[in-house]
Amino acid sequence: MSLLRLGTTVCLASALAVAQAIPFPGELAERGEVALHQALLDAGNDQLALLVASHPDDQYLHPAALLRFRYGWRVAVVLFTRGEGGQNVSGSESGDALAARRTDETERCAARLAISVHYLDRPDGGYCRGAEEALDLWGRVATSNELAKLIRRLRPDLIWTTHHPAEEHGHDLALLRVLPDAIQRASSSRYRWEGLPPFSVPAAIRHCTPDETADFEMPGDGVDPVRGETFRTLAYHALAEHASQAPFRSIDELFPSTLRLRALVEGETASAAIFARRDGLFAELAASKSDGAGIAALRRALEEQLPARVAERGELARLALDVRGKLLELAAHAGLGASSRVARRIAALDAVVVHALSLVVTAASTEGSGVVAGTIAPVALRVANGDVRTVDKVSVRATDGVDLPDGSVDLGPLLPGGVVEHQVSCRLPQRSPGLASAAVPPAWISVVFQFADHEIVWPVPLTLEARAPFDCTATRPSLLWPLGRRSTVIAIRVTNHRDFDAKGTLSSRVPVGWSLEPSTVAAEVVGGASRIFTFTLTAPDDVKPGVTSVRLRFQDVVAEIAVHSVAVAAAPSSVVGLIPGVDDTARQVIEDLGVELHVLDGDDVATFPLDRLNTILVDIRALRVQPTARAAFDRLLRFVERGGRLVVLYHKDKEWDAPGFRGSPYPLRVGRGRVTQEDAPVRILRQGHRLLTWPNRVQSSDWDGWVQERGLYFAEEYDARFEEIVAMADAGMPELRGSLLYATYGKGDYVYCALSLFRQLKALHPGACRLFANLIAPSPASVGR
Repeated sequence: MSLLRLGTTVCLASALAVAQAIPFPGELAERGEVALHQALLDAGNDQLALLVASHPDDQYLHPAALLRFRYGWRVAVVLFTRGEGGQNVSGSESGDALAARRTDETERCAARLAISVHYLDRPDGGYCRGAEEALDLWGRVATSNELAKLIRRLRPDLIWTTHHPAEEHGHDLALLRVLPDAIQRASSSRYRWEGLPPFSVPAAIRHCTPDETADFEMPGDGVDPVRGETFRTLAYHALAEHASQAPFRSIDELFPSTLRLRALVEGETASAAIFARRDGLFAELAASKSDGAGIAALRRALEEQLPARVAERGELARLALDVRGKLLELAAHAGLGASSRVARRIAALDAVVVHALSLVVTAASTEGSGVVAGTIAPVALRVANGDVRTVDKVSVRATDGVDLPDGSVDLGPLLPGGVVEHQVSCRLPQRSPGLASAAVPPAWISVVFQFADHEIVWPVPLTLEARAPFDCTATRPSLLWPLGRRSTVIAIRVTNHRDFDAKGTLSSRVPVGWSLEPSTVAAEVVGGASRIFTFTLTAPDDVKPGVTSVRLRFQDVVAEIAVHSVAVAAAPSSVVGLIPGVDDTARQVIEDLGVELHVLDGDDVATFPLDRLNTILVDIRALRVQPTARAAFDRLLRFVERGGRLVVLYHKDKEWDAPGFRGSPYPLRVGRGRVTQEDAPVRILRQGHRLLTWPNRVQSSDWDGWVQERGLYFAEEYDARFEEIVAMADAGMPELRGSLLYATYGKGDYVYCALSLFRQLKALHPGACRLFANLIAPSPASVGR
């Protein structure tokens, strides 16, 4: 390799690493004809779009699919939040756990569209009514600065947001205030960030509101001739990775067939000409005073000659390598702007060569996906060559994420039709904890293909995840402890991720007055296995309300249980049937209250002898995942008629208003009303009502300290026979009375509760626990039966 080309390669190394990074699972990577088609499309364009959105499952996926698959643009997405404040319809994760899951879903979604994702990590406090509420949470200046720095680092040719001023969510409206400010800061020399010179975004657009006049319109669909699906469908399939947020709206509701666009900044105009741009690289090279004839020849090769050779695989690979070398020579003196564009084109040309020659590389752990950080794991590497051309040499190199203890590995030449297999020893460093670790794959290695003086560094994802040697976790990290309880059983799971047995002492630490039996355990855990150890936790006679921490340690890892001592009582002789949704918080609290519980799952709703129960609780959104419960709901209403209590926690309006479904004894329509301010005043309408007085008296202080919201999907229209228990309103909004409704029916009673109890119960909020215990108490008619 010439010194000039070597110097250019070193100069572009950082940008090329970014261009070639694979932040997604290998099984989602495109291969064969589809991958070759995309590589040729990418080689003919170096434009980069930055799509800006509030939440992981927003509508940015539609323009992402269009830009990648129709035009060959590179696409980066910046998300303001990780969506932890949203609802989880397919699991029980919330808070940080939900953020981690949604990050994983986002990365897999991005993989299907071959785009990269960046996160501003603004807190998601749930639904906000206005921009100011969100900006107070995020910090406007700090958010603008973070976004401005990202703009300078990426240097996009276009910024595009699908959000518009008619949005209903405060996060989206706040984004529309921050984004123009960030663009201005990115371009201004007044703001200085080391290594990030000012950058002016060439174009910035947003979607129109229904009533606005568009600066221009463009088709939002069409058929991808290689993938055989419409661009909207490709985006919709990618959206399906967001399983925690399903079900989705229809494709027509989400992704319009015609996009109506206008300039982001008022007073400016935009046109469809921005999507025809593909000459950024050539303008940069011309500015660096490179050879003009060489630039023109390079452009013809990238845009015309390469696509024309698609049927001649060997010639296509030869030409791609030749163009690659000429590009590096021309870019030797290019500036900052050109380096990233060159890196994008080089990465695309590398992909053209690899897919034209049908080079296929797989790397899989031979000992499972989990690897103890710092230890050596064998990885089975397989490199297969098509039947077109010899690869002069194949080698394996370490990356920033993976160390090769044996050093780089030379696998020699690879003949047409040949396969080389080798076991590579890999060592993963300890990964710092955090949400970013949810992205997959966790690591990759580099396979290097040598063609004469051309070297293609091809990243290969590994199915490996760095783990600590041991995990020590409580089966219940938070525990409700009603005052008056003497003891309960707790359980600790110890997992040994190493391949040899571990012995040690499982020791405990409890506050003064509390006791754990046994206090220590001699523990032995077989390599690769888990064991659960149980203990009896006993409280002192004079336990006070508050949170107590119990810790158990095995070697260097600690499991902690937060014991919430709460003045709460369950109704005597309560027997509760629970129709579960996807969240198990209600079940755990019922068990902690000491109430006899029967879970009515699947066909149980239709067959279980309901006369054995006092109360039936339909958990949040259970009707979505329990089709038998929906179909057999008349049986639950007859249970009420005979003297039982039926409590229905909130459901979405579309889930409630399904054809033919009757979810309450009297007419009740669920709306979209909600109170988003967690500290919104609560006005008690019926002070002495049974729901607020038995078996626990709910005080005004029990509404203090709620998190994220008061409630959502309030009843909007309902029969006069329903009693309104409480009223509440966000500041400046009308008062809503449909959050907690009660009605007698036959001998029993019925409750619809749209309060956000599940979030409060996850935190074991004392007031929410008392109210919940009252809700699941028997109806007056069933007491003592």
